[in-house]
Amino acid sequence: MKSRTVLVVDDTPAGLGVVCDTLRREGARVLLAESGAAARAVLDRTMPDLVLLDVVMPDEDGFALCAALQADPRWRALPVIFLTSIDAPVQKVRAFAAGAVDYVTKPVHVPELVARVRVQLDLVTARRALEEKNAELESEIAIRLDAEAQLATSLDRAVVVLARDGSLL
Repeated sequence: MKSRTVLVVDDTPAGLGVVCDTLRREGARVLLAESGAAARAVLDRTMPDLVLLDVVMPDEDGFALCAALQADPRWRALPVIFLTSIDAPVQKVRAFAAGAVDYVTKPVHVPELVARVRVQLDLVTARRALEEKNAELESEIAIRLDAEAQLATSLDRAVVVLARDGSLL
């Protein structure tokens, strides 16, 4: 988790002290927001690698915030793990429908949460590497297509040089 940033969005972040401390010990930079509006303000300044999101918050619940993040192209690829005391299957399904990648219930078993966070951060790393490689390959294809096009247009302008005896030089 070295040099990774995790945004924790919870209206009572003090209750997540152990989680935040553990993530920091694992090398993550932890940012805190107490509401959807505060989370957006953080996201306008910096892009975390992962969001841990509570469901129950004043004004805007976690489902609405997650759906809004998914709807915004700037934040669509940002993985969201719900971290909540609600353990109802219908709410878990609702979280995944809103765009979450995982759902963890409180009280948190910290080693399990760390493992789930680590998996999502590894997936982010892999996705970014694939995107970079894809961009590199697309650039290479563009260069090759341009070279082929230049070659095709220059073939009709070839010059043939013959020796006095008619042999091709």
